[in-house]
Amino acid sequence: MKYSVPDHAGEYKNRRKYTEIGYPGGKSVKVYEDGSIEAHSFVDKDHENLDYDFDKEKNAVFFKKNINHELSIKYVPNAFKVYYEAVCKKTFSIVKCFGKIISNLKSIPMKTTGRYEHARKVIRKEIDKLLGAKKVFIFTEENSSGERVAIPYKESKRFGPYNYPVKLKTSKDVDFINDILIVKTGSFLTGSTTKIYNKSSDKIVYISPHVEKSTSGVYSTSTGVNYLGNTSITTGQGLSGGLTSDVSIKYITSEDYVIPSGSYLSGAGQYKYYSANESDTTSYDYTETNTPAGTLFSYYNNNDTASISNASWDGVVPSGAWFSLDTWSYNGQYVGFNGDLVIEPVNQDLGISMSLEVQAVGEDSRGYEEAYQRAQKKAESVFYKKLNKTLIASGCKYESKKHVRFSNMILKSAQGYFDSSNNKLVKDHDLEKSANPTGQNFNYSNDLSDGHVSSSATSSTTSSSASSSSSSSY
Repeated sequence: MKYSVPDHAGEYKNRRKYTEIGYPGGKSVKVYEDGSIEAHSFVDKDHENLDYDFDKEKNAVFFKKNINHELSIKYVPNAFKVYYEAVCKKTFSIVKCFGKIISNLKSIPMKTTGRYEHARKVIRKEIDKLLGAKKVFIFTEENSSGERVAIPYKESKRFGPYNYPVKLKTSKDVDFINDILIVKTGSFLTGSTTKIYNKSSDKIVYISPHVEKSTSGVYSTSTGVNYLGNTSITTGQGLSGGLTSDVSIKYITSEDYVIPSGSYLSGAGQYKYYSANESDTTSYDYTETNTPAGTLFSYYNNNDTASISNASWDGVVPSGAWFSLDTWSYNGQYVGFNGDLVIEPVNQDLGISMSLEVQAVGEDSRGYEEAYQRAQKKAESVFYKKLNKTLIASGCKYESKKHVRFSNMILKSAQGYFDSSNNKLVKDHDLEKSANPTGQNFNYSNDLSDGHVSSSATSSTTSSSASSSSSSSY
């Protein structure tokens, strides 16, 4: 037939069953099968007939006590905070690898950043005005050449150490969106059985290709001029000078580059380069030839030159070494990048495959977007914890000191080494004394044949064993 019969099943899929009750001619009350009630008003007879209502003009909830049909008292809370709630439901899956790094763009909550909270009040007030007008403010500083450069926002995630060497591979295109992608790695003190972090071994071994750009009239910043009448002071974000968008602000960005899917991060990686000319949408092949120490990033961070590698990275993170994936954002609005990275063992036969569906709830006072980001972070945390347990159990990942101590506590507690009265492990505990606290001498008779066991007892024992085996599978 030309037109198919419409399927209305989806319209009823999410509808709940309910019973409707009420006074004839009055407003009804719905009682749903899950126990929830939908009514037009609730009056608490046990607490002086209190009702509650919502004031649309003030966007606030208040309580109301009716004296009679003409008089009532309103109780309005003087402190009321609204929280937005969002649910994140995702299915995480990995195939023949040690993990997947899923990144998305996240908004930067300006008013909760340390640099905003520690700025002087006059600057915070001006920033609030800009944000209210949907404009962008960027914190800047002066470099040694007298140029004003953007101060980046940084986000970092640490991984490892793994018991086998690994590489970082893109599972889909990585688009940077104004960020710099950095891989930092390090090691632990040699010979340490407890894996003590060795901060002096920190090295930035990879920096995404980037260029320097400048902007004027787009971003506003504070120049710090005329603080307490001192017009010679022109640097520092802690000063009370005016905010301006006429100052040229320089920054570095990887927004013109894309890492193609299936590529490995290394010092000689292959990229797609897009011209800054908006009319030119053609991509060009690009190969990085600079070492991290020879990039503009090193020039922008000349105080950290000791931790920036001057060698070309082969893309391999050695076994026993941790690494972190950092994103540095210079745009003041968003941090992160679009794309996925896979932590792949050099010997791919050692990879783990698993899938897990996770649902998490997040709440935030700023809005639904921030609430969803919190929910997404919770969901990722659940998956990563499950993945870490699987990697440790399979011998692919180092077992942390905390995990070892917890396992030992559980083991010794089961053996009687744990004193629950003071929540501590008992040192030099006598296991024999724990098993035989009275010190009795036991005499063991010779083994008996199965003939002394009745058929009914045998049947009962077999049934009990099967039941125990069934329950242990859950």
